[in-house]
Amino acid sequence: MVSQSEKAKAKELLLGGKIPGYVTAVLPIVALLVLWQLVGQLHSRNPYAVSLSSTLAAVPAWWQRGMATDLRTSGEEILLGALIALVAGLVVGVLLGRVRVLDLLVGPWVRAFYTIPVIALTPLFVIALGLGIESKVAIIAMVGFFPIAINTAVGTRQLNSTYADIADSFGASRFKRVLRIDTPAALPYVITAIRLAVAPMIVAVFVAELLGGDGGVGYHIQQSAQSLNIASMYAGILVLIVVAVVADGIVRAVENHMLAKRGIS
Repeated sequence: MVSQSEKAKAKELLLGGKIPGYVTAVLPIVALLVLWQLVGQLHSRNPYAVSLSSTLAAVPAWWQRGMATDLRTSGEEILLGALIALVAGLVVGVLLGRVRVLDLLVGPWVRAFYTIPVIALTPLFVIALGLGIESKVAIIAMVGFFPIAINTAVGTRQLNSTYADIADSFGASRFKRVLRIDTPAALPYVITAIRLAVAPMIVAVFVAELLGGDGGVGYHIQQSAQSLNIASMYAGILVLIVVAVVADGIVRAVENHMLAKRGIS
């Protein structure tokens, strides 16, 4: 039997907003996994309704067939593409934010290309750069570049003019102004843009490997689907979900740390 004091304490926790943050974050995930298992068991005759346990059981077989190589291939593609997107997005974003003429000439094109779905351009990258890592990196870099460039430009424009006046009074060069003032001012916007770009970049590597790959997690998912190995296909999708969640958590932690250093809660 549950005592009245225990009931009151539970009610206080639920209604008082004192539930730890990690509990509210984990509960939906646990509920989804339980639902996945139940649906798979209740519809076991459906070849596409594979339970969570069957999906996890397919992981060892995938590991023997080269799961580590697939993860390394996709990881290299994502990291290289994200690095290129970050550097290019910062440079172009700062230029768009500080040089009004450049923003008037180039800014509309950047914002227009941002609206183009990546799947529409994937075949062009594959034709131009081949089936190797180059086409995957280019696609991922394109997906991450536009939100970073646009948000960096917005952050640079929000710079307090007082800082620019102080830099001018001390004779700071344009390069030092960009490095010491413009870029730090835009960093919160850049971190937010990276968070927004994490999931699309992971989707991009999946689409690129799906349409024209010879390795990686997306290629594994395609091969598993073609051989009707549905459990292994779901295992690949599950890996992509885990990677996306972990990457988002890392970026979120960096964002919170940077905002805390600036006194923003």
